[in-house]
Amino acid sequence: MLDLGLIATGVVIWAVLAASARWAPTSSFRRDEIIDRLYVPAFTGLLAGRIVAVVLDDPTSLRSIRALIVIRSGVEFWPAVAAALAVVAWSLRRGRRDVVLGLAELAPFLLWAYAAYEASCVLRDGCYGPVSAFGLIPDGLQTRQLPIGLLVALAATALAFAMRQLWSLTPGEKVLLAVGGLALIRSVAAFWLPRIGSGLTRSHVESLTITAAVVVAAGAMLLRRYLRRRRIPTTTWDPPGSREPSKDFIR
Repeated sequence: MLDLGLIATGVVIWAVLAASARWAPTSSFRRDEIIDRLYVPAFTGLLAGRIVAVVLDDPTSLRSIRALIVIRSGVEFWPAVAAALAVVAWSLRRGRRDVVLGLAELAPFLLWAYAAYEASCVLRDGCYGPVSAFGLIPDGLQTRQLPIGLLVALAATALAFAMRQLWSLTPGEKVLLAVGGLALIRSVAAFWLPRIGSGLTRSHVESLTITAAVVVAAGAMLLRRYLRRRRIPTTTWDPPGSREPSKDFIR
């Protein structure tokens, strides 16, 4: 049986990528090249995330192709992101492009695609969250809930726009901002998403760990920049006529 909600989500993601590539061009990639470079990484990331989820939850499912392709039963988010970024980096290196610069320019489009996926919760099983007087009623429930997925989509969209406006950041800093910002968004959102038990979910722990790692990396980067500036010797400039002429010159 076809999952129409998941199919509709794929169409929405493609439409968002096509629109963003048209209206938010980059200096390193053509408009049609942006989408082409993200097809294979997205599929690879989805496959890798699904395999990791199966290995962690039910390794016996690896023997069944049918069980493996049921994406709705679980995909590990961060392994999927790591696999997708690795494929993007490999394709950039193969094309003899600057890997960090390419990742920095493609990261906003990946964030917009992720935002489209989260916002498409209205097309799937519904947008879950805490009970609220304002919100949506997910399928099969009678209680109105705050749509956390829509809020995550807004935050990811804002993060993508911020990356394109912060011109003073280096490409490496933009990549850190994208990864750390997304991890922080998911970490905060996970507190209000439904879960089994009172403990943190595996995905939540991963998001918190990545957020902490990026904060440490950003702090080390800022410290190195500060120390580098301290090592630069300062030079003084004397205006013309401020020095006395040489005696040899007077003679």
